[in-house]
Amino acid sequence: MVKNEKIEIRITIRGRMAERFIWLKERFGVKNNSELLRLLISLVYRSERELAYAYAMIEELSKKKT
Repeated sequence: MVKNEKIEIRITIRGRMAERFIWLKERFGVKNNSELLRLLISLVYRSERELAYAYAMIEELSKKKT
């Protein structure tokens, strides 16, 4: 992973997706759209990494049982 990689995002969200986005902003108490996006990326990344670790541990335990 390149640390100084830069990604710019510009999107328009409407309708139900906009409602969900606003709900998430209120739920997490963030004011800026970009702040929410960063938070969501971090949360999903962390949960995916934890799931990958959990699956690896389960697989390792399964190998030890056989």
